[in-house]
Amino acid sequence: MPLTSFSFLIFLALLLAAYCLAGKRFRWPVLLAGSLFFFLYNTSPFLLALPLASTVAAYVAALADARQRAQGKSGRLPVVLAIICNVLLWFVFKGGGYWKPLLPDAPFLPAAIGMSYYIMQVIAYILDCHWESITPERNFLKLFLFVIFFPQMTSGPISRREDLSTLYEGVRPRYENVTLGAQRIVWGFFKKLVISARIGAVVDMVYADLGGMGGRWTAVAVLLYPMQLYTDFSGCLDIVLGAAELFGITLKENFNSPFFSRTVQEFWKRWHITLGSWAQDYVLFPLLKSPAIISLGARTKKHFGKRLGKLIPTEIGMFASWMVMGIWHGSYKYWIGSGIWYWVVMLLSELAKPLFKKLNALLHIPEKSLAFHIFQSLRTYLIFCLSLVFFRSEDIPQALSVYGMLFGAMTGAAAPAVSLALIHGKKLLAVSLIVLLAASLIREKYGSARVWLAKRPLPLRWAVWLALLFAVLFEGQYGPGFEAADFIYQGF
Repeated sequence: MPLTSFSFLIFLALLLAAYCLAGKRFRWPVLLAGSLFFFLYNTSPFLLALPLASTVAAYVAALADARQRAQGKSGRLPVVLAIICNVLLWFVFKGGGYWKPLLPDAPFLPAAIGMSYYIMQVIAYILDCHWESITPERNFLKLFLFVIFFPQMTSGPISRREDLSTLYEGVRPRYENVTLGAQRIVWGFFKKLVISARIGAVVDMVYADLGGMGGRWTAVAVLLYPMQLYTDFSGCLDIVLGAAELFGITLKENFNSPFFSRTVQEFWKRWHITLGSWAQDYVLFPLLKSPAIISLGARTKKHFGKRLGKLIPTEIGMFASWMVMGIWHGSYKYWIGSGIWYWVVMLLSELAKPLFKKLNALLHIPEKSLAFHIFQSLRTYLIFCLSLVFFRSEDIPQALSVYGMLFGAMTGAAAPAVSLALIHGKKLLAVSLIVLLAASLIREKYGSARVWLAKRPLPLRWAVWLALLFAVLFEGQYGPGFEAADFIYQGF
């Protein structure tokens, strides 16, 4: 049941009707039943054992930890065992990209839908209970709903227990919830079916014949792929957040106009926000607060000065965070493109910061000017483009081949004549990208494009939403036999 399918919309409407008709006490069980149906419809019934096992481990560990701490003990053993249990489950069923090459004859092990996302949620829940940030949930079914809540099972976001407290309140959805949720779903459909799929057709065409396409078209594909990924992933999250909003439940935002970022550091505060904040809260900060790192910082400060004394322990923590984020994606190519790459870029950026500051002063560059902002954003976008070569390529050798093709493009190697007619609906794509840019600019200035639009005259509001809806209905088609691909991040 893809999120962009008619069957998902029917499911959503029926579940919302049942939720509204149920009494307040029975609304969260309705969500649990709907989430179980969604899970079982999209995967094998036997795989329900995986989220059940994760939930049992978290449930038992949190209560055992609380009981031991009440007795004056540390409670660490059940916490460590539960985390190891969840990590092993992920490694066996989702981490095949790491161990499968070593065991080529090992049988294929299917993973449960959303496994990488709910494993992160479960680990966060265990640690939050241990740190006494939240109290352990004593109702097992409520905890299970937190783990398998259906909208976030496809592509996140990675929620915390306190974020989903409204799951159990059973508040009847208001008119505003339904209208805003439906609007966000339409916007997600528009980004996925009208923009992402069209760009993806070009990118797929180039990657299917890298040798024949030449360096220039390879460069075009590399420059376009971030926009395809963004409209695909954020479009999915728009549908997810809109679906939750129908029920009066607010999920965490995962994107905040990332392509306006001036630096890579800022970019990762705007892109896949819940993954970055998870790594920060559960890897980076605990590591930096550990006695070993604090002691290392004191020693390095004594021997190398204040700046390096702070930088070295911080970069150790950053390295661990980026390794976890890279490994989470499930194979070596992602480990490089989503982990090592960004740690190296941020380290070099930090080391070069004094030099760039002096250079800007020497050249009298107005750092607060719009032109310099655009330059920085384009530079950040280019760094992101190059990192995604590993993400889009089939494997590391192909990624290296793409980098070689890019060098050919820069040195003027010939490229075959590829007609732009292959891009279906070029004018509509151009207009759609302008609409996307306008929405991003409005959000950047006012915080929410939907709230801003809601304050405009009624004819304008209806014109915008009907135009988006008609674009999805009549232009979300890409030729005979075409089917919209699964969301890219659904694979995790």
